[in-house]
Amino acid sequence: MSDKRAAALLAKIRKLEGIKHTVVSSGIRYDLLAFQKSYFSELLRYHVGGLLKVAPEHVSKKVTDLMRKPGSEVFEKFLARFREESSCAGKKQYIIPYFISGHPGSTLSDMVDLALFLKRNGLKVEQVQDFTPTPGTLSTCIYHTGIDPFTGNAVYVAKSDKEKRLQKSLLLSHVTEERKNVIQALQACNRESASGELFGGRDGLAFRQKKHEKKKDREIRNYFFF
Repeated sequence: MSDKRAAALLAKIRKLEGIKHTVVSSGIRYDLLAFQKSYFSELLRYHVGGLLKVAPEHVSKKVTDLMRKPGSEVFEKFLARFREESSCAGKKQYIIPYFISGHPGSTLSDMVDLALFLKRNGLKVEQVQDFTPTPGTLSTCIYHTGIDPFTGNAVYVAKSDKEKRLQKSLLLSHVTEERKNVIQALQACNRESASGELFGGRDGLAFRQKKHEKKKDREIRNYFFF
């Protein structure tokens, strides 16, 4: 696919007399930029106002497949190139990713993986969208039926308020006020081992120490009463 016309249009706009800045802040197909090198270069060098919003939505393959979205590998490649191009251009520019919690197919463990992905890639989200059924969409069909209509396979759907709250909290593991919910989510899916990486430093150590003390207390009670 040719990107020459789009790149030329952006270049033409920024050269117009009286136009100081033309900024693209969202709405791009980051999965196509690998095939649109001229447009990508023009965009990053002249048309990002510091922040660029993109919507990978999830990193679990089974969830992104249901969404009909590219997986985490495509987003990671885009992120690496975005940072490389921005550095070469001498600009401090950042990605603001949009992710969703509670989407059909997404389990608590999937959300832990997503939280770890954010941590490892130096990304943070401040606004989180919990899945809301919308009439006429494939995701809503799966939400209500628990079945992928294209395959007939059963799909896990989080419907309880508690699980939806915990899934959402995992996207905000960097927010202190969400720490209690995140710990509860890790315990619920037996992923406590991820606490050290998610919390890091003293917080991760304190969580592991507290877990060890609880285990020790149980062993003492078992010794005296059984």
